[in-house]
Amino acid sequence: MGEVDIAAVFQLLGTIAADVREMKETLRMHGRVLENHGQVLLEHSRKLDELAEVVRGHDRKLSDLDRKVGDLDSNVVFLRQAVTEYHSSVMGHGILISDVDERVRRLERHVGLLPPSSFPEMSHSSS
Repeated sequence: MGEVDIAAVFQLLGTIAADVREMKETLRMHGRVLENHGQVLLEHSRKLDELAEVVRGHDRKLSDLDRKVGDLDSNVVFLRQAVTEYHSSVMGHGILISDVDERVRRLERHVGLLPPSSFPEMSHSSS
């Protein structure tokens, strides 16, 4: 077996130790960067949770508004139907009343009665 150069081994060990120290420092620096990134991610996560809660609140409000619009639509349909029925009823009665009015005028002319507008005013004085 040959002789081992102790000085060369020592030098090699010294170089390895310096490399390990440099790597340790690099790892510490990366650890600090990762810790900083972790804090940033945690802050973003909190903000996203807050925004998610706001979105859920808006979703509830939109659901309420959608329900109210649906109720309003059904009320408008009901109102439209009621107005149509009322209009039909009033128009139907209006036609019947005008027919009756025309018949009354013909009867008044036939019988020779004066229309109500030509009657003299009656005074209700008590003397």
